[in-house]
Order: sequence, then structure tokens, then C-alpha cells
Amino acid sequence: MRYATVCSGIGAPSVAWATLDWRPIFFSEIERFPCRLLAERFPQVPNHGDITKYKDWPDYAIDLLVGGTPCQSFSVSGKRQGLADRRGNLAMVYLAILGKYRPRWIIWENVLGVVSSNAGRDFSTFLSALAECGYHAAWRVLDARDYGLPQMRRRLFLVGYFGDWRPAAKVLFEPDNLQDTAALGEEAQEADAEAARGGSYSDFYRRLGRGYYKPDKVASTCMASANSADKSDIVLDCGRPRRLTPLEYERLMGYPDGWTDIAGASDTARYQAIGNSMAVNCVRWIGQRISEVEND
Repeated sequence: MRYATVCSGIGAPSVAWATLDWRPIFFSEIERFPCRLLAERFPQVPNHGDITKYKDWPDYAIDLLVGGTPCQSFSVSGKRQGLADRRGNLAMVYLAILGKYRPRWIIWENVLGVVSSNAGRDFSTFLSALAECGYHAAWRVLDARDYGLPQMRRRLFLVGYFGDWRPAAKVLFEPDNLQDTAALGEEAQEADAEAARGGSYSDFYRRLGRGYYKPDKVASTCMASANSADKSDIVLDCGRPRRLTPLEYERLMGYPDGWTDIAGASDTARYQAIGNSMAVNCVRWIGQRISEVEND
């Protein structure tokens, strides 16, 4: 499988699909720190930068396009200007890139607020434009804690397939693969985490930091900042409050230890890049499902 990523961030799909026989063809990222990280981690993969310049990009043969376009204009915590916002309108640029490369598969990720933005009209516009490109799609809300990560992070993932609705629906809604952590007992949750991370939840938190305390064993959503106004990443360490470290952010998102620890990287840049990323385990599951459907 030959894939490309736009709004590539710090390479969540490439980390997630490292065990699959899939190859990244190009990235598209403009933020300074993620660009440096991509260049260091994937020196052989070109980064074409600004997605609005896609018309100038070389022609490639790709099988899948994945991207999590900016979510700020759709978030319920923002001004909610939706597609009218320059950042929100990059979702439509993503569709224009589909028109250029015509991959079989697409994956698009965003916050839940995208569905209700502009009373639902923004998402309807996106789906209509997607259909005009020839793609049929299915979408589903995935929570990172249902896929082995002790973090409450609910995001909408849309999977599309060119010319046929059935492959996309099969990827996201295969009954034998659906999970509901709320219905799982403690023992099942421990087993799920162990399979995903190579250790139990309690082992995982010992790795996060000695004395780490979370009553429900699940962290709040990792944010793109770690400043004094951000209460989501406060933990108790030996009875004293402190912030999560960048290493702990990496682990909560499913990244290998030190993935963002490159030369000259500030903690602020690492927090922002990790918080803006996709949960690796969710992307891994989607990739595995696509692989299974392709080989069915």
C-alpha cells in the first residue's frame, strides 16, 4: 500500500503502520517543529509543505490519502466558524487533493464538533463534495481508551473508498471487531492494554511516572499546550500536583518513547505537536482493518 499524508504532523500513520507492508510516498506539513521531526525520522520521504500548493506537487500513484485537517474552527471550544474559517476550509483542499491523485482509500480525522458545525451544514457540504469526487464514506467516533491507550480522546474518523460504499463500511463496522470499553470488566481492560502496550494499565502508569495517580486510570484528553490554564494534564506525583511530561504525552498517544525528543526540541513544541496528533493506536486499528478488507 502506497500512502500519502497531509497535515502530516509528527507522523502518526507512519508510526502506526510500521508493521504493515505500506510505504509513505510524501508528506505535507508546514509547522516548523513537525517538519524537522519528519525530516529526521523519514529522511527519504519528501515533504511538500503547504497543502494549498498541491497543484504544483509532482504526480504520484498512491493507494491511500490520510489527513487530519485543522480542527480549531469546528471545535466546540472555539469560535466555530467552520468552513468559513481559513483553517476549516482546508478540509475542502483535502478533497481537491483527492481529485488530483485518486487513491482507492481515504482516511480523514477531526473533532466531534465537525458534525454539528454550522448546524450540520459544514459536514453535509464536506460529504457532498466527497461524493462528487467519486468516494463513498463511513464514519465513526473512536475513543483512544478503547484501543489500549489510557486517555479519553474521542475523534471522528472517516474512511472512504472510491466507487463503492461497502469496503469503507466494512472497515469501520465489522461486528467482530467492535469494542465497547464501557462494557468491559477490569480484567478485560487490563488484557486489552497489555496487548496494545506490552504491559498492564498499572505497569503503564508506573512507566509514566512514579507516584502517578488517576482514580479512573484514564487521562483527560492531551491538549496542544501545557500552560497554566490547561488543567487537563495535571497529575499528582507523590501527593504533589505537576504537569505531564512530553514523554508521558508520547505514551498517552501511543508513540515510542522519545519520538519527539530530537535535537533542539523545546517542551512547548513537543506538547503542541503531540496534542495536535492522532492517537496512534486508533490509526493502527484502521490500517489493520483496511489491510484485512484488501486481502479478503
